[in-house]
Amino acid sequence: MYKYIMRKVLLSTLFLCSYGFLNSNPTRIIKKKYDEKEISVYESRNIANEQSPAILYFTGLNSLIPPFIYSDFLKQLNVYNFTTYSATNNLYTNEEIIDDILDVHPNLTIVAHSSGCITAAKTIDKNTNVKNIIFLDPVDNSFLSENKKKPNLNHVKKIMVVTAKKSYDWEWGENGFKIPFIPAFKMSSDSIKIKNPEITVLNAEDYGHTDILDKPWSEYMHNSLSKGTENRSNRNLKKYRNWLAENIASFIYGSKNDTINELPIFKPIEKYEW
Repeated sequence: MYKYIMRKVLLSTLFLCSYGFLNSNPTRIIKKKYDEKEISVYESRNIANEQSPAILYFTGLNSLIPPFIYSDFLKQLNVYNFTTYSATNNLYTNEEIIDDILDVHPNLTIVAHSSGCITAAKTIDKNTNVKNIIFLDPVDNSFLSENKKKPNLNHVKKIMVVTAKKSYDWEWGENGFKIPFIPAFKMSSDSIKIKNPEITVLNAEDYGHTDILDKPWSEYMHNSLSKGTENRSNRNLKKYRNWLAENIASFIYGSKNDTINELPIFKPIEKYEW
């Protein structure tokens, strides 16, 4: 009888611990409509919106890629009490989203990936309230647009650029040279107008352009168009996304914690011609 009771207590304890663990995720995802556009909002359960710094996130393919493909990364940002809104590919809708964000949140930072960086730059051109930008492996495909005007970001005070170096590597393989994903379309400071902002550039030596995506999509891209890290384990890919989120938090909160960048696979550069 004693063993039976103890077994029940142990099982109940394990259940409660597991339930608490499963519900410790700080993320709540809600949907909002702007005209015909639906956006996702990744909220933190740990902090009220009026106290939470906001991020407007521009996905790849000029913000046409749905945000759920980046879900693991976006949820990691919630660990640092950010509220992250997904942007659209419509500049006027993005302006409306920014206005709504600034009505609620204490501040806003733009974060963009791939060619979403061009959509972000064009959006910021129209909104001087945005002072901080983070470009993740930025791609410039503006040559596809009829409007060749460079976005004016002279009002921006701080820019962080993260490059995943595998995207730039030429490799010799069984089938000859493997062409890298980015160099022909690399976005640089020449792609935009800037006026002496503080620029930080971080290099992730062993990761590729699409390692930021959730694993199924990251694996597909790694095996087709965009080579990533050789270590394809969930743990290693999560480490990369965690590192991105931690450096974004450091940039936004102004932390001076240099240990963030001391993993041996990463080589951060503070002053760099971008």
